[in-house]
Amino acid sequence: MKGAVRYVMRWSTRSAVVLAGILVAAFGVAGADGAGVVRSSVRPPLLAGRLGGLARMPSLANSFSELNAVFCTSPSNCWAVGEQQASGTAPTLNQMLRWNGTKWRPFPVPQPGGTAMGDSNALFSVRCLNSRDCWAVGFFLKNGADLDEALHWNGAKWTRIPTPTPGGILKFDVNELFGISCLASADCWAVGDFGSNHVTANQALHWNGIKWSHVSTPDPAGLATGDVNILAAIRCTSASSCLADGQYGTSGIASTTKNQVLRWNGKKWSRQTTPNPGGTAAGDANELFGLACSSSVSCWAVGGDGKEILIPSVNEILHWNGRKWFTTKAPDPATGTGAVNVLAWDVCLSSSDCWAVGYHGHEMPGMVVIRNDTLHWNGTKWSHVSSPNPGGTTQHSINVLEGIRCTSEANCWAVGFRYKGGNFVDQILHWNGRKWRPVSS
Repeated sequence: MKGAVRYVMRWSTRSAVVLAGILVAAFGVAGADGAGVVRSSVRPPLLAGRLGGLARMPSLANSFSELNAVFCTSPSNCWAVGEQQASGTAPTLNQMLRWNGTKWRPFPVPQPGGTAMGDSNALFSVRCLNSRDCWAVGFFLKNGADLDEALHWNGAKWTRIPTPTPGGILKFDVNELFGISCLASADCWAVGDFGSNHVTANQALHWNGIKWSHVSTPDPAGLATGDVNILAAIRCTSASSCLADGQYGTSGIASTTKNQVLRWNGKKWSRQTTPNPGGTAAGDANELFGLACSSSVSCWAVGGDGKEILIPSVNEILHWNGRKWFTTKAPDPATGTGAVNVLAWDVCLSSSDCWAVGYHGHEMPGMVVIRNDTLHWNGTKWSHVSSPNPGGTTQHSINVLEGIRCTSEANCWAVGFRYKGGNFVDQILHWNGRKWRPVSS
C-alpha cells in the first residue's frame, strides 16, 4: 500500500488509495471525491477510486466495477459482492453476483443509498450459514453521511435490515462495516468503524436474531482529534471466542500505524498484544486486513507493512496459536525499487491448507505494473503460487485480488478487479486443485 502520494487515514475510511500513489505514478493525477478530498482505505488501501475517485475521472476510466468478497455454501452456490458505476456521472451501486455451478450472474439487491446521480452504495463482505441464511455488509451514502449497510438473504431475496448509527446521521458523519462472521442465525458479528469531527472509533455490531446492537470496544489509538481506529475483519470459533483485526494510529502522512487485534470472550472485547514488524517509529506502517481461523488455536491475520512515505512495502502475516500472536515469514514476489506487496484477505480449510490473496508489483513515476498475488500455506510454510493476470502485465496494467473462499482443496474462488481498456472491471479466478484460471462474470 505504498505510493508517491501516501495513504492518509481519515475519519472517513475504506474508499481507496493506493490509488492516490498509483494514479500519480501511472497517470499523473490523484483521485478525489466530490469535495476534493482523497479518501483513505481500510481493507486494504487498494487501487480503485471507489466511491469518489477513479470512477469520477472519465479520462482514466469510463466505468468502474469491483468485487470485494466471495462466499460459498456449496460448489454450486456462491455469492460475490462489491460495487459498480456505469460512468463518471452514474450512481455507485451495490453489486451482487451469484454462482449457480455453471456461471456467474448478476443478482438483484437493494440500493438503500438510492439510484440517482451522486448516490452511493457499496458492499465489502458476505457470509452465509447456509443457502437460505446470508449476510452482506458495507455502507451507503445518505444526506452526506456514510451509514452502515446490512443486507440479509432468506433464500428468496435480499432485504435491508436496520442497523445502529453510532457515528451519527449528519453530513460527514461516518458508519462503515467491512467484515462479518456468523455462528448461528441468532449470533452474528459485524465490524468496521464510525466517527465524526475527525475522530474514528472501532465499530462492532451484534445480531441476536431480532436486531443489530452496538457493542462497546477498546480504541487503542484514543478518541482525540485525528485518532483513527479501524476493524477490518472478524472470525468467531464459538460464542465466547471471536477475533477482530485491523489497524490504529493517527491521521497524517508521517504518522505511525500499528496492528490491532481485539478478542471477544463472551462478555466483552479486549485488546490483544500484536507484533508490528514494520516498526513503530514515525512514518512506520503496520496494517491488517484479512483474518482466517481453522480453529480457536490457529488463526492467520494478513496485511502489509513498511514505511508510510517510502517504498517498498512487504506482505505481513501474523499467526495466533491460542496464546499469542507472532510474525510468520511471508514471500514477497515484488522486490527492489518501487516494490509493493499487500495481502488483502485469507481463508483456511484446515491447519495445513490456507490461502492469502492480494497484489504485488512496482509503482514508480511514469511506471506502474500491478499483478495478482496468491500465497498458499501447507502447514509448514507460505509459498507464492502462480496466478493469471487478466489485466495484463505491461505498463499501466493493474490486477488486484480482494477476497477468497474455498469449499475444498480443489475448489476456490478469488475475486477483485483489473484495469482493462480504460475501465476497471470485475476479476474472478478459480482454483481447481492444480492451477488458477480466470472466469468471466
